[in-house]
Amino acid sequence: MKYTKGIKHALVDHRKTYGISKTIRASYLYHTILIKRFFLGNKENKITVNGYEMNVNPSDKGISEELSMFNIHEPLNTKFLSEQLEEGMICLDVGANLGYFAFLESLKVGKTGKVIGVEPAPSTFELFKKNIKLQKYQNISSYNFAFTNKESIVDFFVSNSSNWSRIIEEKDNDHGDKGNIIKIKCRTIDNFIDEIKLNKLNLIRVDLEGYEYEIFEGAQKTLSKLKPMLQIEVHRDFMGIEKSLKFLKNLKDLGYDIVYYIPRGVDMPIVASINDVKHVKLDHVIENIQNDPQMEYFTILLKNNTNVL
Repeated sequence: MKYTKGIKHALVDHRKTYGISKTIRASYLYHTILIKRFFLGNKENKITVNGYEMNVNPSDKGISEELSMFNIHEPLNTKFLSEQLEEGMICLDVGANLGYFAFLESLKVGKTGKVIGVEPAPSTFELFKKNIKLQKYQNISSYNFAFTNKESIVDFFVSNSSNWSRIIEEKDNDHGDKGNIIKIKCRTIDNFIDEIKLNKLNLIRVDLEGYEYEIFEGAQKTLSKLKPMLQIEVHRDFMGIEKSLKFLKNLKDLGYDIVYYIPRGVDMPIVASINDVKHVKLDHVIENIQNDPQMEYFTILLKNNTNVL
């Protein structure tokens, strides 16, 4: 009963933001999940997606359940990110989770490329490491910590839906999900890149539920010097308007602009359509992020328009 009430509330919000057509699709998706969860459960441990194998966590109501049911996660972002990846690239995957995007990157960059996967949640990290052994190319290194704007120890909320785990502030008691709080180690991207002596970096992919500002605050040297592509899930309502604007304006000042923009609320199995992908400028997002309800959270891929030194 609680779950169906949650669906009703979510669909009301979804209709206000995305319109009736998308909400009909979202309703079909949510009820498909409910039916599959009730009759089939989530019993699979190993699945094949995007041409690679990976283990999932049957008790995870987040990405593991989604992949077990639909064999896809963020279908639009999966397609468009894949098209940006080339043989020989070096990718830093921040918030690797089970490895869904890291393994896509691994396939695309091939044996001459490299993927550096960073996952802060200890139990998820162990599954990520296990999944690495299943991949075609052993070009993936893994690290168990988080990135922020300083070397530190912070509180981290481990959600029962693994893709909603995140760094939290001490005063943040409303986590919106069930789970537990642990202490984790934090690094800065700049210090880490210096430590591993990386002089080339083609992509940084970030999905850390509202901590984008702090992560890139600790990556200014890397962005200025190596100028990697950035694929970011931006969470306006977690960061707040002021911090979101400061974050986006900093990327603009560094020479970045948007290649593609995807409202995250429609990038789901059944719901997503190719027409949902927008090719807008960063200035457009900066101008509209305060009032556009679809910009509650969204995915963008950005490239630097200045020459790499």
